[in-house]
Amino acid sequence: MVGRLEHPLQPPGRADALPYPLRKRSKFVAKATRKELRRIQFLQAIQEAAGAWKDEDHPELVEKGTYQWVRELREKEHKRCC
Repeated sequence: MVGRLEHPLQPPGRADALPYPLRKRSKFVAKATRKELRRIQFLQAIQEAAGAWKDEDHPELVEKGTYQWVRELREKEHKRCC
């Protein structure tokens, strides 16, 4: 769905304070809006995923610890390829 968005800068006259030439301000505002939308989506994804990882589902990590498990995994891969 495509819709029209109005993006007033508040307070009035604030756009003149932006360190961008007149013709590049729209790109600046669009880029800032995309960045903020990505940030909001990321925060929503974190909230939705909260509690998804359970230690009992990954006993190999609980027993050895993450650091040791990754180290062993890398050593196995190194032995396989070299």
